[in-house]
Formats: sequence, structure tokens, C-alpha cells
Amino acid sequence: MKEVEKQPKQLDELNRRYTNTIEYIQDSNFDTLAAQGDYERAEEKYLEAKNLATRVYFEEGRQDAMNSLDDLYVSRNETEQGEVAAAQTKASNEVSAASLVAEGDSAFAKGDYSAMALKNAIGPGVSTQ
Repeated sequence: MKEVEKQPKQLDELNRRYTNTIEYIQDSNFDTLAAQGDYERAEEKYLEAKNLATRVYFEEGRQDAMNSLDDLYVSRNETEQGEVAAAQTKASNEVSAASLVAEGDSAFAKGDYSAMALKNAIGPGVSTQ
């Protein structure tokens, strides 16, 4: 008889956890964190949502959290690749600028002070006046 009396309490507890999990998922700002580039905190929240959903047997919530984690990882990788590409472009531009300075120093050392030589060293479309 005691087992039968425990079942409503267990169901109430499971229902409370289920409701709390749904509220956590609905009230959390996962997407906002990811959009702001705070991938670490967004990942923590998605993992917590997945764990909560798993504990209350909320399969749809667990799967949503896992899918969102996958999307988060893709987004983070794309952002990192973009940052690497931007850094490579910046480094290339800095090397090009350093090369132009070296060419100018070389022309100056040879006594070539003409505006045409300077313009050629700087590049097309730049005024030397």
C-alpha cells in the first residue's frame, strides 16, 4: 500500500521537474548569447538544458538542445575561420606595406627622389603631390 501512496508524489515531482525544465529552456537566452559571440556561455546553457531534459525523460527538449548545440558548434567554427582569414589578410597587407617601405628606403638610399619613383613604389592611384 505504501508503494501506491508514493506514486502520486513521484509523479508530482517528475511533473515539477518537467515544468521547470520547459521553463528553463523557454526563458533562457541561448540564441542571444550565441549571436553576441558568447559561445562558451551558450554552450553551457545548452548542455544544462540537455541534461535537465534527459533527467525528466523530455526527449523532444533533449533533442532540441542537441540540435542547437550542433548549430552552435557550426556557427563558432565559421566565426573562427572568418577571424583566421581576416588575420591572414591583415598580415598580408602589413607585409605588403613593409615591402613598400623597404622599396622606398632603397630608392632613397640610391638618391632617387623623383615623384614618379615614389608613386611607383606606393602604387597606382595614389597622388604624390
